[in-house]
Amino acid sequence: MLSVNGDDVQISQPDLAYSQFGGRLGILGDFDSLSVYSFVNESSILASSSSSSSSSKELTKRENDNSTVSTSAPQNLYLRNTDDNTSKLLASVNGIISYLEKYTDDTIIVNGNFTTFKNQPIQPPFLYNVTSDSVIQIFYPSSSSSSSSSSSSSSSPTISGGSVKAILIDDDLIYLGGDFTFNSTVGAAVYNVTADSVNTFPFKGFGEGASVNAIARIMDQTNSDNDANKGSIIFGGKFDTLGFPELLIHNSTNSTKKNTTNSTYIRAEQVVSLKNGIFSSINGATQNTESSIICPATSNPWYALDGMGAQWRVAMPDPMKGIVPTKVRLYIPEGTDGTKLFRIYSYPNAGIMNLTYINPQTNKMEICDAWCPLMTSSDLKAIAEKNAANITTIANSSSIFIEEDGSYTSYYDSSNNTKTLGYGSNYQEFALINNVAFDSIGVTIIDWYGNRGALGGFQVFQTSISTYGNETLNEPNCASDLDYVNSSKINNGTFQAITNVSDSVVNNDYLVSFDTNAKMTLYPNISYSGNYSIIISTPGCLQDNSCDFRSIVNVSVIDGNDNILKTNTIYQNNNYDKFDYLYQGHLNGSTSRNASDGLTRIEISYDSAINTNSDQHWMVVDKITASLLALDDNLIHNLTKSTNSTYELSYVRLNGLFEYSLDNFTDFNTSKVAYSSDNNKTMIINLENSYVGNSSINLLSSRLANGSVISEFVQQLSSLLAQGAFEVNQTDASVMSLLNTNLMTINLGQFNSSSNSTTIELIHKKRATSDNVIYGALFNSPVSQIIKYEDGVMMLGGFTLSNDGNSSINLIDMLTNKSVSNINNFVFYNDNIWYGFGNSLLLAENYQFTNLTFNDINYFVFTLNNNEYQTWDNTNKKWVTDGGQTFNISLALSLNSNQQILGGSSLTTMEFYEIDQAYLDNLQNFSSYNLNISSGGGGLLTSYYLNSSLSVIGGQFNTTNAQNLAFINNNGSGIIPLSNELKWPSDTSVISLYADTKNQYLFIGTNGSVSSDNNEFSGLFIYNLTNNTLTSFQPAMLSSSANGDNGNGIAVNAVALSEQKNQLLVGGEFDQAGSLSCKGLCVYDLDNTRWNNPFANNDSFSGSVTDIKFFSSNEVLISGNFTLNSNQVNFIQYNFDTSQLVLSTSSLNSLGSNYVVNKFVSNDNSFDGRIIAYGDNFISGFNGKNWTRIDDGIIYDDETEFTDIKLLHLSKSNSVSKAQFFDKNKILALSGTFQLKDYGEVNVALYNGTNWIPYIFTANSQNKLGKVNSLLIMDSFSFQSSSDLTKKLLSRGKVVGISLACALGSTTLLGLLYLIPFLLLLRKKEDDSEERIHEKDMMDAVNPEDLIYEMDLQRGEKA
Repeated sequence: MLSVNGDDVQISQPDLAYSQFGGRLGILGDFDSLSVYSFVNESSILASSSSSSSSSKELTKRENDNSTVSTSAPQNLYLRNTDDNTSKLLASVNGIISYLEKYTDDTIIVNGNFTTFKNQPIQPPFLYNVTSDSVIQIFYPSSSSSSSSSSSSSSSPTISGGSVKAILIDDDLIYLGGDFTFNSTVGAAVYNVTADSVNTFPFKGFGEGASVNAIARIMDQTNSDNDANKGSIIFGGKFDTLGFPELLIHNSTNSTKKNTTNSTYIRAEQVVSLKNGIFSSINGATQNTESSIICPATSNPWYALDGMGAQWRVAMPDPMKGIVPTKVRLYIPEGTDGTKLFRIYSYPNAGIMNLTYINPQTNKMEICDAWCPLMTSSDLKAIAEKNAANITTIANSSSIFIEEDGSYTSYYDSSNNTKTLGYGSNYQEFALINNVAFDSIGVTIIDWYGNRGALGGFQVFQTSISTYGNETLNEPNCASDLDYVNSSKINNGTFQAITNVSDSVVNNDYLVSFDTNAKMTLYPNISYSGNYSIIISTPGCLQDNSCDFRSIVNVSVIDGNDNILKTNTIYQNNNYDKFDYLYQGHLNGSTSRNASDGLTRIEISYDSAINTNSDQHWMVVDKITASLLALDDNLIHNLTKSTNSTYELSYVRLNGLFEYSLDNFTDFNTSKVAYSSDNNKTMIINLENSYVGNSSINLLSSRLANGSVISEFVQQLSSLLAQGAFEVNQTDASVMSLLNTNLMTINLGQFNSSSNSTTIELIHKKRATSDNVIYGALFNSPVSQIIKYEDGVMMLGGFTLSNDGNSSINLIDMLTNKSVSNINNFVFYNDNIWYGFGNSLLLAENYQFTNLTFNDINYFVFTLNNNEYQTWDNTNKKWVTDGGQTFNISLALSLNSNQQILGGSSLTTMEFYEIDQAYLDNLQNFSSYNLNISSGGGGLLTSYYLNSSLSVIGGQFNTTNAQNLAFINNNGSGIIPLSNELKWPSDTSVISLYADTKNQYLFIGTNGSVSSDNNEFSGLFIYNLTNNTLTSFQPAMLSSSANGDNGNGIAVNAVALSEQKNQLLVGGEFDQAGSLSCKGLCVYDLDNTRWNNPFANNDSFSGSVTDIKFFSSNEVLISGNFTLNSNQVNFIQYNFDTSQLVLSTSSLNSLGSNYVVNKFVSNDNSFDGRIIAYGDNFISGFNGKNWTRIDDGIIYDDETEFTDIKLLHLSKSNSVSKAQFFDKNKILALSGTFQLKDYGEVNVALYNGTNWIPYIFTANSQNKLGKVNSLLIMDSFSFQSSSDLTKKLLSRGKVVGISLACALGSTTLLGLLYLIPFLLLLRKKEDDSEERIHEKDMMDAVNPEDLIYEMDLQRGEKA
């Protein structure tokens, strides 16, 4: 048992004094939903935030909605409590969970395609106990077992070669099917839960390469005791034999007869045509015709001169050069003359080949090179006669075959049986050990029998099959072999040999056509079924000067059933010879070469011109090459041995279905199946072998065509629904038919106890089979999955279903509750009615379905490609478009009355659903500001609390009437846009906000340019809160010399206003303010509407400002990454009275240059007081003397980002707090996206001086962790000086301004009620009524040139 324990620990949240910071905590950012943390790892229900960065998929969305959601592996397992609607993560896996099934009330079976569970190695499937949080492993990962793969060790059984694809639970037995190997058996095993042991079946699984995809249990209805050994197990998949194949052979012969065998074997190698070769010889007899021996049937030997060594040689024509032979066959002529020793030369490298051969005298494999022997004709005949007389003795292995004439053949590549080696009465074969390309091949005779050397014939073999467009090159060596050769056929157009077209090409005969309708078909001689790779060769265009004329061609690989396996578009304007891969996969073999019999073919046709200006269009055809990769396993098995006597042996043939009768195998004994005699030379099938009967299901299996596949079973009351790809074999087509080739209903009769088999109703010949008609409905593509749901069947796939004009076929669209003519992708079939869901066609590689109940609503979740989810509300019959009701769940099951187990990429059952904004009140309830923000923006980035009624927000967002900047009503009654229309470039956001204490001016900091009417602002602009309009004066544009004056590359991160001086300190990233040089920090004089440089004449400064806070009446603390007068520091101070920058205390700057402060908050508003600051890689607290890291509970990774920091008040002081960094009645709030140790992902966390507490987490539209950028509370005091705060007490409650108040009042009736008392509070104050000199007035009174001079002069004095 593997322990994966974890705790479900509740989290106690601190009691916040909301009244101290405005009555609510605003949560602003980039998210779609949010929740308060209530227990450990609650945010683990989200999809992994880090998994999506490496890859993303384009989604196919349903028309008129946005409900498609995509996530990536890993997937997770969740436990959901239906009582309190809470969910928790049980485990994560590093792949896809494909199967969940209940075993007991607290134990489930989990299967899928993954290798880790809770970060520990695992081999699916396994049992998982939810109560103990532990795993019972059925198989173990191979690496964790000391035994070899596919071990049967009871302590650590393993599988190899595949995975478990089908599971059936039968009490304490769990039947397992797949394409795996366990204990030397393929495709099937059974796990006994009670005994905790895995066992093989008596039938030893299935044949090599088998896959079991579905398993069903058929009960014996007459078995009142419900005996586990009664009834049958039905296996479905892709297989054609058992691992113990003798079980499928029944012997009805009387006992005096004996089974003997002869042999047949696979001849996968093909003879290479040498007919167009160039022949030559050295020391050959004058009467010779060198080419005659390539066809041994002509009996025209080639002779050397008497008493002399000699060589016979053939050079390939240019198109055939580079062949790689696997073996050669040398024929021995009749008579006394012959070759005794020879060697094979390859050219052009003139190398002597290393050869291997079967020594006829020993039947052992031997090696030779420069001295390879041949026997005399008489000796070879004598050995062959001996072989024919002793077949059973000599053919003592499954890889040895003896023909009736005594020819001896053996496979010498045991891996795939594609190569043979042997000898006959008149020939010997020699295999080439090395893969060598030949342009020319020569046989050199170095010793001989009689007077001279002689060759009766010579053949070259290879496993690659080359088919040429030039039919001349396909001609066989012998005219009698025409039925077994490759061929080509011109379908359209006229083709010529290139030598007839271009004088520059010699010794090459590829074809060329100038017709735009040209088409040619090549027929490779695919004799055996198996896996092949096919390439096409295209000659280079430089050799025939046709580069400007070459075309684009379409090349299709088509099987014998006219199915297009692959279509390729090939450009033929290659300078030099090239080849392109056309296809790699399975091809069916054929013994016929008649095209009408259905042959694999390659069609090449003209597509279009490459050079559209050319008046010539060349299409060239050279050759295709098909290379045999592996033969079908069933082909190898079925051709191994066959009987040649009259003995009565009958066979149970399987194709994708097998009935395993439990009772038949109760007393299984292998000796009753078969036994050996004649010293193990002969296998006898026992007359008592009746374990596997020719039941109705097995008979149905035998009538299915080779290659039939069963993918799924759905068991109903009296039928078994089988989904897959199948058809009736041609032999049985006259006695049985199927209604379609995709879905088969097997009507189950009563279990036959006497025969221990299931009785089914076979479908006899009644009507023609249709590939696409199921229960009368027409499907344009196959059904890819079927799932039992209630009393019906859910069918999934990339299909469109229609009634094909037949009104009796009832199709109902549940979305509209109307009859329709077609249904896409998902259809529920029940009681002869097809129910659809109103969706448009969605194409995917795979589909899944599950259903779950949530808040008394029944949901269907359809999964495409394992990570795209469509949620259907089946209670209200509608598609779910609300993110709060979509589920990224592909599997669900009820564990007990109040618990569900869910599997998928994420489960976001969040508390509150709202885009980018919400607030939390003192009851810990979420509410919305009702901003109606559109999804897809950059989110809300910053905020500023103006008064109890109004706040301002900024960022990169859109609402129905505002963009990037807006006022909001704190009580959630809506948004108030600015009166001015601002034009925002797509890359500009509001990143900082600030208002004066009199709420007269709002200062807006941006990271780019903004325009209104004919005015453009960059970095900073000012809004008049009194008049509700942009001020008539605006600061000159901020810019960066590195990025020009277009506003790019600048950012205003913080501002602070001295209301005594009426000067605004602006910090960020820039180096120019108008024409004034200001690096990162500049002062804007509101009275004189001009920029001033805050640096003394001798100051040297570089860096950028991140935050500014008042710490005394007219002094601010500035954070950032600075170098001031050669001092690299974290903090500097600015005094508005003296207009000077100074270094902060050494202790404050002891943080170190490796830490850049992004934002800070002060508890004491004192330079030697307590401060908390954060940067990209730290959070530290300052106690007045020293800095201390306080982020031990935070996990840093690539996703970590901090965005805001606040000090909140507690309802009750923290008695255990040491008040090291803030008062006991306060707590620190930190926002962003980060992880807490022991808790997981979080967006807002609280720090009590000792520990971090997760507070709020959010989710985005992809169900991943969202982002909180700003915490909105009443904390304007943290931005202001103490003198400002004293003045502000008199005006804190008044409405921002008359115009803005009217805007607020016109928003809602509630706004009007607020407006009446606030207007009574408005009063004219002396300092409010001072006449201002606006920029326009100043420009009218002062010559512009004089003003610029004055600014430059002022700047020069400070330089």
